[in-house]
Formats: sequence, C-alpha cells, structure tokens
Amino acid sequence: MICSGLRVLHLVNEVVDTGNGIVNVTVDLAIDAHARGHEVAVASSGGGFVDLLRSSGVAHHRIDFRGEPLRSFSKLRALIADFQPDIVHAHTVAPCVLAAAVRAVPGGSDFTLVATMHNVYQRSSLLMASADMTVGVAQSVSDVVGSRRIRSPLLATVVNGVVNSPRRGRTDPVARELGPRSIVAVGAVSHRKGVDVLLAAFEILATTRRDLHLWFIGNKDWEEFVHEAESSAHADRVHLIGLADDPTAFLGEATVVALASRREGLALSLLEAREAGAAIVATETDGAREGLDAGEAGLLVPVDDPDALATALARVIDDRECRDDLRRRSANGLDRFSVTRMAREYEEVYRRAITHRHT
Repeated sequence: MICSGLRVLHLVNEVVDTGNGIVNVTVDLAIDAHARGHEVAVASSGGGFVDLLRSSGVAHHRIDFRGEPLRSFSKLRALIADFQPDIVHAHTVAPCVLAAAVRAVPGGSDFTLVATMHNVYQRSSLLMASADMTVGVAQSVSDVVGSRRIRSPLLATVVNGVVNSPRRGRTDPVARELGPRSIVAVGAVSHRKGVDVLLAAFEILATTRRDLHLWFIGNKDWEEFVHEAESSAHADRVHLIGLADDPTAFLGEATVVALASRREGLALSLLEAREAGAAIVATETDGAREGLDAGEAGLLVPVDDPDALATALARVIDDRECRDDLRRRSANGLDRFSVTRMAREYEEVYRRAITHRHT
C-alpha cells in the first residue's frame, strides 16, 4: 500500500523552464505527488515553472540557495517550521546541506531528509550522502555512490521518468523544417556532452551527404566550441539553436537523434527521444546503456570516437529499414520511464526512509 497524506518539501536551486533535467524531475514529482493527495511545496530561487507549480496546487517559496548562506539558512528554517514537512527532498547540494543544518539545530523540526543524486560528476555531490536516504537516478549512479567511502544509511535507485510529464501540453510544439536529412542533439552544448565529437563525426559525413544538417538544441555553455562550429567547413549546415521550450518538434522530425556524451547519468533528453519515437545513436556511457535497454532501443558506440559515431550515424541515415526498426524499438517498453512510475517509487522511498529513521 502506498503511503498517503505526506507533507513533502522539495528543495532545488531553481525551477527554470530551460531544459534542466534536475528541475524537470523536481517539477514532475511535485505535481504528481499533489495529484495523489499529498501536501507539496517547492523552495527555490524561482523560474519559469513557478506558475505551472502553483496552478497545479503546489506552493512555491522563494529561497536563493546559492546566495548568502546564513540568509538562506534562516529562510529555510522558518519555512520548515511553518510547513512541518514529513519529508524534505533535496535535489541539489546547497539546499541538502542547509536542510541537514536546520535539523541539527537543538529543538529544530523533525523531518526525514531524502537526497536525489542526479549526477556524481561534481565532487561536492558527495555531501548529499549525509541524508537519511540517498537516491540515484540510474543504477550506474547508485553504484558509484555505493562505492564511495561516505554514504547515507540507506541507498535506493529510482530511474528517471519523463513519459507523460505534466510539463507537456503547455504549448503546442512548432513543426520544424530540419532539412532532408538531419542529426539532432538535445542538451547543453558542453564538453561533457561530447558536442565536439559529434561535430567531428558530422564533418566526416557531410562531405558526401550535402543534404545533411546538424542541429544542437540546448544552452551554449562552451564558448570555444560555438566559435569552432561557426567556422567549420560546413558551418552553413550546423545550427546552434540554443534553448527550446519544447524539443519535441526537433526530436520527432530528426532523421537520427545523437547523444555523444563523455559522461552521463540517465539523460532526460534520451528518454524524451524515445518518447518521440526517434532513431537514436548514443555513446556507451552507463546511463545511456540503461536508457537504451543495453542497445535494444538504439545504437551504442564507444565514447570519444568520432569515426565509430560517424559509422553508426551513417548506418541510420542511409538505411531507411534500419531507421524504421530503431524507431519501433525506441518506442517500446516506455512504461518504466513514465513519471507515474517514478513518482510511485519515490513514495515507496519516502515510506522506507521514514520507517527506518523511526525504528
């Protein structure tokens, strides 16, 4: 039986509607939990999802966790004293540390602290292992957390979900003309995402496929790469769009969706591509293996290998039968990546963490 009637306070740096995976998971969980009958609030510095949260019945409280620490601590302590949560669920490092400090104050509020480890690439993320329950968003993330010397009393895995997100439907995706043949990458334009590797693979293919275009949909974090792309041999066919409110139109129209990451947990963009029924090629990070069912739902290639990536992309681009087969396989078995499943498993995590802490 799923626990009901909980008071849950989510803590995250911001709730911007700019494709941030941590934010998207937080918003989806908060809205779904309210729909299930829980009392839910979110504390952050604000952003484009505030109105959606409030219209969905989720309270939002403004706290800048990256601002002056004592001020943030004071505001969080007052909010917790007023809201009296059963669960404080932290999604980023600073609010997790502050929540632990609030609870450590003599006479402070009694709540169970849950921390979701969305990635393990920043060393500071280890500070989140001080929570009563640490949750990895993929088994590969939990394996890394479990192997570290510092760990929380409980460790669980709740695989990210994005299918049937309540964030969908706010606007109708605008159909995009991507060219006769197109490679689409959704996510930050960054070194970790391997955008330079993808550009190198595109350059290999573009010389003999003059109708092929490359589209980057995401925040332009890597300035040097942007200059490189804009001065490349086929710059007229390389498009850096920046952030998109809804990448669905790009994913659905792409000839192939590519994720060339050097490191990756479980990227929501990969699951969004599957939800769109896209043909997918990804580098063989642990998260991508998990998200593509060990290669059953897309092609996997070695990390940091533009030649191998180009070969796999060419196979999909040039072979319609291969492409159609990948699209069918991509769209299969998506129930396990649904927001509903993710939210249900988090409820079970909350119950387990509360029980463990009080026994």
